[in-house]
Amino acid sequence: MAEDLRRINLWTGTASKKEGILRLQRNRRWAICRPDRIPVELASGDLFHIEVDGGLKLTRLEYDYDKRAYYSIDGYELRSGMRAAII
Repeated sequence: MAEDLRRINLWTGTASKKEGILRLQRNRRWAICRPDRIPVELASGDLFHIEVDGGLKLTRLEYDYDKRAYYSIDGYELRSGMRAAII
């Protein structure tokens, strides 16, 4: 994880205090992990930014009860290791 967090500096020159790496936690919930901070777990309905085509796009997390999985309402793919930011 430390290596992923160091990559933020390569993408932006400097990491903002709200930027981090998207991670799927053991409890199957998504969290934004930032250097030297406790991960911010995302819940259904939460707004956050996610990297899409090299830039951060605003989206909302929702839960699909049939598939038993979280998804972006805008159709963006959620993957561990993606750059993301809290609002």
